[in-house]
Amino acid sequence: MTKVNIETEQEVAKSHGWNRLGSFPIEVRVPISAEERIELGIVQSKAIHKINELKSQKKVFNAEIKSQIEEQQEIMEHAANTTRIGTRAVEKVLPCFYDPQGNCRVFMDLETGEVVERKPAASEDNQMRIA
Repeated sequence: MTKVNIETEQEVAKSHGWNRLGSFPIEVRVPISAEERIELGIVQSKAIHKINELKSQKKVFNAEIKSQIEEQQEIMEHAANTTRIGTRAVEKVLPCFYDPQGNCRVFMDLETGEVVERKPAASEDNQMRIA
């Protein structure tokens, strides 16, 4: 985890007219690499193979086999969707600011300078600002 740079957060808050609320974990989407695409393809192939293997075990499926098949289908679909979208979700701890003009919480990635997300402000946000 990266060290929080309080001075940088204070500068950002001052330059935008925001109040600094602290740092909080937030889920962000990041691009997947070529290696990750290959790994996801392998995961999909293994899941398909496992499904076919389970289906060939018995002509009459019991609840346990159905559950295993459904689990493999979920794994396969998740890998396929991640590959299709081209991003994956990761949790980052980002500084959060209160924007009084927009009455919202602003999460900013200080490394890129990008506003990652805006959320409606909580009623106590204006009172809990950090100097």
